Amino acid sequence: MKKGVTLILLTFSSFAFGQINLLDFKNSTCDEPTLFSRLRTRIVKKEIKDDVLTVEIATVETCCVTFEPAVSTKEGILYLDVRETGAECECDCYYFLTYKIQGIKHKD
Repeated sequence: MKKGVTLILLTFSSFAFGQINLLDFKNSTCDEPTLFSRLRTRIVKKEIKDDVLTVEIATVETCCVTFEPAVSTKEGILYLDVRETGAECECDCYYFLTYKIQGIKHKD
């Protein structure tokens, strides 16, 4: 089983990070595309309203597991991570992972 599965780094030059807080995390159900080996982890959506950042990531992960999200910042970089937990299995799925993070502010 993978321990640190998806790590996305986001750098924002026009935003400042205060005390960040993960407000919500959701993952889609398993989608088993026929060519999942050709799919790459990528940011599908990134939106900031007030001081809440919503990021949606598309990625291929192990099926039949649950996800534990983690967010942190260091030197102006936002780190989004997810760890797989649960019983191991021999299959992969295509997932959408959605993070809602509070504490992102415009530099004014």
